[in-house]
Amino acid sequence: MKPRTVSVAWLRKHDACKEQVRIYAKAFRRGEVRLTAARIRKAAALGLDLNWYAGRALDAQAWAAHNAACAQALTAYNAACAQALTAYNAACAQALTAYDAACAQALTAYDAACAQALTAYNAACAQALIKALGLKER
Repeated sequence: MKPRTVSVAWLRKHDACKEQVRIYAKAFRRGEVRLTAARIRKAAALGLDLNWYAGRALDAQAWAAHNAACAQALTAYNAACAQALTAYNAACAQALTAYDAACAQALTAYDAACAQALTAYNAACAQALIKALGLKER
């Protein structure tokens, strides 16, 4: 059976996540609303998980038809995301290469400065030990 109304109580009863319930409650302040094409489009635009709803509200035959109808859009979505991820990874790779080069140069300068300071520290500690032991310079 397909519910023709949705409410915060219905969402909670069916274990909707808190964020989805919050979005629904803010958008549909009247509480229980009768489903219409306009309200379903509004819910989609707000980012409400309509597939979650469909999986709980539709019978097996309607759910299968729904999934078949969504399959082509899902394929297009996945392709668009894969293409965007490829571009993102390429941009990040260029930035990472520049970052690594800058960090390598800075690390070399850091290591040199620390090595020089360590040499001075070791010399000062050696001198302090010589003095503490009462040794004379030869």
